[in-house]
Amino acid sequence: MRNFLLSLGLTCTLGMTAAYAQTPAWQWGAQSVNPTPTNQTEARAYAIATDAAGNSYVGVGMQARNSVTSVRNFGSTTLSTTDIGGVVAKLNAAGQWQWATPIESQDASGTTYVFISNVVTTAAGEVFVAGTVDESATSMRVGTVTLNLASTSLEERMFVARLNSSGQCTWLIAVNGASAHDMALNPVNGELLLTGGYYGGASFGSTALPAPLGTGDTGMYVARLSQAGQWTSALGVRASAAGAEVSGDDVSVGAQGQVAVAVYVEDGSVTLGGATINASSVDKMAVAQLTPAGQWQWVVQAPGASTLDVNALQYDASGNLWVLNDGNAGGQLGTVTLPANTVGFVGRLSSAGAWNLAGSIASQTGRFYSGNKLAVDAQGNAVVAGELDGATTSPASTYSFGAQTLSFTTPGLYVARFNAAGQWQYAIKSPTGTANGATPSRYSFNAIALDAAGSLLTLGNLFSTNVTFGPNTLVGSTRDIFVAKLTNAGTTLGVRQAAGAQPLALYPNPVAGGATATLRLAAPAASTQAVTLRNTLGQLVRQTSLAAGRQEVSLPTAGLTPGVYLLEAGLSRAQIVVQ
Repeated sequence: MRNFLLSLGLTCTLGMTAAYAQTPAWQWGAQSVNPTPTNQTEARAYAIATDAAGNSYVGVGMQARNSVTSVRNFGSTTLSTTDIGGVVAKLNAAGQWQWATPIESQDASGTTYVFISNVVTTAAGEVFVAGTVDESATSMRVGTVTLNLASTSLEERMFVARLNSSGQCTWLIAVNGASAHDMALNPVNGELLLTGGYYGGASFGSTALPAPLGTGDTGMYVARLSQAGQWTSALGVRASAAGAEVSGDDVSVGAQGQVAVAVYVEDGSVTLGGATINASSVDKMAVAQLTPAGQWQWVVQAPGASTLDVNALQYDASGNLWVLNDGNAGGQLGTVTLPANTVGFVGRLSSAGAWNLAGSIASQTGRFYSGNKLAVDAQGNAVVAGELDGATTSPASTYSFGAQTLSFTTPGLYVARFNAAGQWQYAIKSPTGTANGATPSRYSFNAIALDAAGSLLTLGNLFSTNVTFGPNTLVGSTRDIFVAKLTNAGTTLGVRQAAGAQPLALYPNPVAGGATATLRLAAPAASTQAVTLRNTLGQLVRQTSLAAGRQEVSLPTAGLTPGVYLLEAGLSRAQIVVQ
């Protein structure tokens, strides 16, 4: 009976309106610690991802200075580098470091640089990391796995590695002559999608990309990699004439396997399907979509004299593509004209590539400063975060998010949400830091991710600054990394109940993966009822039925990845958490 009442109470709570109601609150903060804070060594924040259990995974760089080794503590794990090294580390949902795995490369003279571009994870916590190592490197190592590298005259060399949920590397591959700018996971088949730039001679597996026409020119690639580390396809794009640079800066994969890329073109023109991006006189960015089969479907460029300067992009579950953009004052996006004082906007493109929603961030004196990022929650709302400039003289720089305003006298951080109905729901300032050195107080957001509960995980840098998140006060040195968790930043799956719907009881809830939960109605079913279970993308993952006269039905969870699911029985709805 106690389990029944607890489940019933939870179900009633989850039956509340899906509209924004709770104020975001910082729950905790965690950081890397410099054991010698007076030296000039650095830790740099690159990328963050979350799994279904609310764990977060970060890609970090460590940089030595003035021949001083960089040392950082990640909880009980201490790592060091004599050059520029990489780290992949895990925190649990409570903000405690679980493990940290180093990434290093070497040439004949010693340690060389490693840069991490992105980290993605499966729901179960398998981790993929992509980045770039020095083209002079003769070997690289991720944890205990070493890869010998062939010598190359090509500029740059990218790598991809897979780590299990315990931080152990299971495979490591590299591609000469290419750089990894972004990576995403295909929800349909689990493949990895990567994009970036490449030079002549780059090959992905057995696929050799067409060489750019000029020496030193770069082309753009979109490549697919299996979770076993095998390249399954690669598409290369080059400019129509010598002297141009082309690259893919961001990538996202939709629920049907469609792929969106932010394309950058400099000093030339590029044709994608039936559309041409002409950047002969001024650099251009565009957003382009590939079908699941890898065919260019549409390209969106800025209309008229306005520009696209894409900070981030991400699909929602319905196939719309959200874009966070720097600038575009007075731009026309579909039927929306952005105000003349727009310093940035979040906009939504339909599955056909048409603008159908846009929200302006407006200011008379301010500007986007750095690290502005985008995440999309389970209800299709856009959560944006980053840094806005501040005016040191009166008046302060004021930014408008619809009817809400934020003011800054120095560069400061914000989080805001723009919903699928076209409204700014909230805009908040991050806590103010306090300088603990000679430099002014400042910290930054470099990457963000939403977990299944709608909490926002932010990864950033502390610059000789103390800042408090929830119960935790973080203390920075020259440059340290931190992760902070903001609850109620996004929303989870909607569970709005229809009028007259019977309440549902679920027990146990949460349920251990592989175990069986029980669904119980308040009264026996009057007729046969369909019972369905959907994931956070709205995809059907289980289906059964409750016979007339029956009050309970078993719900096996074998084969389900950990996470939050939506259960529907007739008109009634509830959430169930699989651990």
